Amino acid sequence: VDFGLNYDQFEFVSLENPLDKPRKVNSLISLEPKATSIRENWKVSVGMGLWVDMREEQPFYFKPLVEAEYSLLDDLFIPYAGAGGMVIQNTYRSITEQNPWVLSEYDQMNTNQKNQLFGGIRGTISSSTSFNARISRTRYENFLYFVNDSTFTGGNLGAEFGVGNAFQTLYDDLSVVNLSGEVSINSEDRFKLFARGDYFIYNTEVEEYAWYQPTTQFTLSSSYDLRDKLIIKADVFTVGQRKAKTILALEEGQEIGAQGYAVVNLKAYVDANLGFEYRYTKRLSAWVQFNNFLASRYVSFTPFAAQRFNAMMGASYAF
Repeated sequence: VDFGLNYDQFEFVSLENPLDKPRKVNSLISLEPKATSIRENWKVSVGMGLWVDMREEQPFYFKPLVEAEYSLLDDLFIPYAGAGGMVIQNTYRSITEQNPWVLSEYDQMNTNQKNQLFGGIRGTISSSTSFNARISRTRYENFLYFVNDSTFTGGNLGAEFGVGNAFQTLYDDLSVVNLSGEVSINSEDRFKLFARGDYFIYNTEVEEYAWYQPTTQFTLSSSYDLRDKLIIKADVFTVGQRKAKTILALEEGQEIGAQGYAVVNLKAYVDANLGFEYRYTKRLSAWVQFNNFLASRYVSFTPFAAQRFNAMMGASYAF
């Protein structure tokens, strides 16, 4: 049985009236009892999830949690399938981790993952190499989007803040089909490699597009441990094309359509990071990290472009 109690209280200073300090409270309770049966090559888990969203008038959500798998050739291939769902708590911290330019006076709703059906096959190619191929269909209620805010002009921050330089939250129902494949290599804990590719198909309820959601994603992560002294890490990831919604013109020549907003096409991009760690002793180490060392210029949330290159260095000591 898994039990969770998440209480979130967020108090902020109003951007329009600094003497006003509104407060948002978001509490979510979850209970997920499960039973698992293992017989010969079969493994079956059956359960029921209960989520209580204290902010809603009808706060109870029930989700079936089912998964079955069958081992072939001593775990060489393991077909699996299942169904589930959950309630995702959207706090100011989790929202700003996605988009740091969201206004503190945002519209807060939790996302109901109504159901998810999935299936695939995973297994091992060798003692150090594993794989997983998966397809899923997920339906969301109140999926979280972002849109440029056209009403906030800076408030007590001043007019130089700029119209359109902040975001408001937006919610809509969404259905997502995801095809993914991944390969993992772990060679005697010295060399590690992980590669994953995703392809997404979106179907919205009201909105024209699934704003800022990529059509494709690819991740490649690797690390090499040289005699437990020098650790080298490298990451490369790509994000496919995305659509952004803006309700005001942010660029010269951009026009707001009859529907009251403009659609911005965001290009695909590649980003890469490289890091080195030198372990002087088991407790003392020094490291350096190069982020976006390819100096790629891309937009994460319009009109904000990512920093083209930055480097960090530091040291750590374990007591």
